[in-house]
Amino acid sequence: MIDVEKDGAVTTVILNRPQVRNALNNRMLEELADACTWLERHPDCRVAILRAARNFADALHHFVAFGDFAEYAVAVFQPRPRPPPY
Repeated sequence: MIDVEKDGAVTTVILNRPQVRNALNNRMLEELADACTWLERHPDCRVAILRAARNFADALHHFVAFGDFAEYAVAVFQPRPRPPPY
């Protein structure tokens, strides 16, 4: 989901879920945190670029600033057990 490409002192971090316009889900956030940790451990990386992968059906690169609502809706709208009646 996250790709990292290093070219000399420049590292590009690519959000790679173009099928959902690169919406952030839990796995992607974990991988993004791992990429940041990797960058911290490589002082030879002087520049980091964050970009979105391209959906080749579109002419644009997409980046959604919000999370993946489909994933979060499942977690939020799960039926909750009701307390026993008194």
